[in-house]
Amino acid sequence: MTVLTPKNITLSHLSDSQNSSVRRSLGQASTTPSEPIQFVCPDCHSPLLRQPESWSCSGCQENFPVQLHLIGDNEVAIPDFASRAFAWNFVPPAEMEELLQLTRSAGWRTAIDQVMQRLHGVGPVATVLNTGRANGVLKANPCDKNGQPKPLSACRVLEIGSGYGAITAGLAAHCGEVVAVDATAELLEFVALRTTQEGFTNVTFAHIDPLDFNRLPFARETFDLIVLNGVLEYVGTADEGRDPYEVQLATLIHLRNLLQPGGQIFIGIENRLSGFSFLGMRDHSGFPFTNLMPRRLADLTTRLLLRFPYRTYTYSRRGYETLLRTAGLPASRFYLPIPSYRQPDVILDATNRVEIRNWINHELDNQQVFGLLPSRVKTAVVGNRLLFKAIVMLIGILHRFRLETLLWPSYGIVAGRSVG
Repeated sequence: MTVLTPKNITLSHLSDSQNSSVRRSLGQASTTPSEPIQFVCPDCHSPLLRQPESWSCSGCQENFPVQLHLIGDNEVAIPDFASRAFAWNFVPPAEMEELLQLTRSAGWRTAIDQVMQRLHGVGPVATVLNTGRANGVLKANPCDKNGQPKPLSACRVLEIGSGYGAITAGLAAHCGEVVAVDATAELLEFVALRTTQEGFTNVTFAHIDPLDFNRLPFARETFDLIVLNGVLEYVGTADEGRDPYEVQLATLIHLRNLLQPGGQIFIGIENRLSGFSFLGMRDHSGFPFTNLMPRRLADLTTRLLLRFPYRTYTYSRRGYETLLRTAGLPASRFYLPIPSYRQPDVILDATNRVEIRNWINHELDNQQVFGLLPSRVKTAVVGNRLLFKAIVMLIGILHRFRLETLLWPSYGIVAGRSVG
């Protein structure tokens, strides 16, 4: 069984100053890409020229403003390439401003403890703090243009949807350069504050439109690794004029073009056929069983009952393989995170039968895999010893016939662009 240590060291229990000190002693990735990143116009794809307070397009003459943030002794620039207002944040606007102000004055960890914990309790706080969420991404093994393995310490990594920066910080400790982008400006400022206060100097930022519109400001073959953790399922929700599958496919093709030959994409995402879904676990629609329904029926259900369309598409394992292959990104490896890709405490190789069997035989009784279930279902399962044993036996039978990975709650997927 694979438990990722010591790479999953989490420094969240330390103060901001202690964090920076420990980061320096551990050493962040020291080998950075040889050339600085070159932004391009997201509309005409011409090179951009840096001006004192903006990036200027050499083709269409469009200017993209740059927000400058003084963080301690460091000036951090966040270029704004977004063409429309967009916000995804579980912290309300007024409280988010409070969080940012406290982050500037007292440090990001203090702000999270005082503001987010007051609003949402310890669960979301633990997610924000846990840099071990990057562990699945660290399974990637991109190659250079000659097909030779390329260490992450020499890789340029694009993280799309950086959120509150847990994965950003986890990547920055191991990768040569991390480019963190998000469609929510306030979140991006928080990540800039957080990573700078933690002592990282290898993170670049950019404010972007939602992926639906394919307006990323990067040239072809810029990145060795692209990270979509909890993002792909939302692609298609901003552009309601097209089928979500078509939007997701177009996005993956666009991202493939941003990869160097030999580069890889990591996708953390739910399984449409998760065994828990059959027990009533709600998907992104907030309504049970919609991910199991035919798409049109799911759309009709959410429109009638919830007053919005069903557009958060997830897929089965074979569905992801087909989607990625169609995009020119054959899925090379599937990983099985436990309890989920959002909190990968343990990560199993989907092809390692011994590893999976050992986990089923020796680890299931700790009940952590049931953490994703609705509370009423979890209580019924864990509290009923006979039902619990029946589920354990069912998982064992599925394993015998090599079917358990098809019903796993979520996946970590590494898909590669071929060399040549």
